[in-house]
Amino acid sequence: MSEFSNPELDPLPYDYDALEPSISEQVLNWHHDTHHQGYVNGLESAEETLAENRESGEFGSSGSTIRNVTHNGSGHYLHTLFWENMDPNGGGEPDGDLRARIEADFGSYEGWKGEFEAAAGEAGGWALLVYDPVAQQLVPPAATSSRDSSMSSTGTTSHTSTNRSSRASSKQSASPFFHRRVELRKDDLR
Repeated sequence: MSEFSNPELDPLPYDYDALEPSISEQVLNWHHDTHHQGYVNGLESAEETLAENRESGEFGSSGSTIRNVTHNGSGHYLHTLFWENMDPNGGGEPDGDLRARIEADFGSYEGWKGEFEAAAGEAGGWALLVYDPVAQQLVPPAATSSRDSSMSSTGTTSHTSTNRSSRASSKQSASPFFHRRVELRKDDLR
């Protein structure tokens, strides 16, 4: 069994200043190059420890090591989705098949948006819109913290960023940039 996912931090698919004024170049640089890199480094370290435990047959620290794999792996994967779902030309309300599906499953776009924002507020800024192929519907937003998420999903993600250049540390929503990379197949929308 391989213990290594060989995590690495991919470059952003846009320039660091591309999301201004909603997310400053300084905040995006720190959030990607320092914060996200920390999850990559933590995942790599935890995977190395897990491999050492397995090789030595000593499992006393494996419980906390597995928690570190989960925490750092989730942080890495959620941030990767976050970067890929934003676009300087994105934003606005969804249309087409996605809009129709949201309205069918949540009653209205505004209803879904309210639930999505509430879920993100409960989980340190993270929420996932998930399509359930068994129920054949979008499910209520999954509130998740990077510490406890191992959810794999198709959809969109939201995360708030703290503007560290401001003494007030006001939260800035990245939502103006979403709706770029929602991957729902037409078969999923029936």
